[in-house]
Amino acid sequence: MKEQEILDTSEQVAIKYMKREYGLDFVVKSVEFTPMGVVDVDGYDKADKENEITVTINQGDNYDVSGVGYMKDLPNPKTLKEAD
Repeated sequence: MKEQEILDTSEQVAIKYMKREYGLDFVVKSVEFTPMGVVDVDGYDKADKENEITVTINQGDNYDVSGVGYMKDLPNPKTLKEAD
């Protein structure tokens, strides 16, 4: 897969993940490879532009989301709510 295809796929995975897990409309600002070989998708919550979020995608592991970093608290992921 070409680099741009990896970046485009990672962007779509991040958008869908944030919607599915947190119920947020994730707006992407940038997508880039990191020195560690993963893809960071930087953006924010459409309802709160000051809530900057980074979704880390491991494209080598079937585009698995390996982490979410954020400035403000996010709602609990739906997968955690279901486990309660």
